[in-house]
Amino acid sequence: MLLGAQGTSTPTIAFNRVEVGQPEIFMAASDGSNEHPLLPNPDRDYDAIWSPDGKSIVFTSERNGSADLFSGESRWQRPESVDNGSSV
Repeated sequence: MLLGAQGTSTPTIAFNRVEVGQPEIFMAASDGSNEHPLLPNPDRDYDAIWSPDGKSIVFTSERNGSADLFSGESRWQRPESVDNGSSV
């Protein structure tokens, strides 16, 4: 599924991909260039969706052993748990 950031000068898409049996969220320019993992890590991250203003992403991650919601800006390295607000 492709999801586009709204209200940004350079449209960006976020999409889910399964690599080696592991779901991961990738980002790219709307023309498909500059593709890269949102968070290059071994965690199971999936089901990304943009915030209405297009500045942050909410996604599901199993980094704590169960499926929880996390959010952060599309250029960050440390997502925050939506459940308790702590950084991971």
